[in-house]
Amino acid sequence: MVGFRKLRDENLKSNLLNKVLLAGSKEIVDNNIKTYETLKIYKAIPGNDGRRFDFGKPTLVNCLSLSEPIQFGQTIKQFEIVLSFNEKPIERIKGTTIGRKRIITFPAKEITSISLFVENAKGSALISEVAAYFIDQKLIEK
Repeated sequence: MVGFRKLRDENLKSNLLNKVLLAGSKEIVDNNIKTYETLKIYKAIPGNDGRRFDFGKPTLVNCLSLSEPIQFGQTIKQFEIVLSFNEKPIERIKGTTIGRKRIITFPAKEITSISLFVENAKGSALISEVAAYFIDQKLIEK
């Protein structure tokens, strides 16, 4: 377990979203699990931006981490993440629940933005942290 903790700490220490300029609330990239943002429920269709993170330049990403403020219970039932390069979607990742922390890995993609869409929730859709990383490729789920 000590080896896993070291791998995790080394690979998840530099949140690429900390360098992103966000419009609106910054609570979801402040590394504080107690702060949160209420997201609107949107379908991932053209014209809906969801909660968008623009890198401003091409960035390699292969891991995302999402967290809910679990002190209010688990609210998000269904979500979709859209990875885009110059406004064109290159990958869509669908998920069901998030809970305290959900780590999603995928083959490395060069992207310029990430959009998070909450498609179904119990009451208000609350999110406390969103993070993006480029981790060691050996740690990617096959």
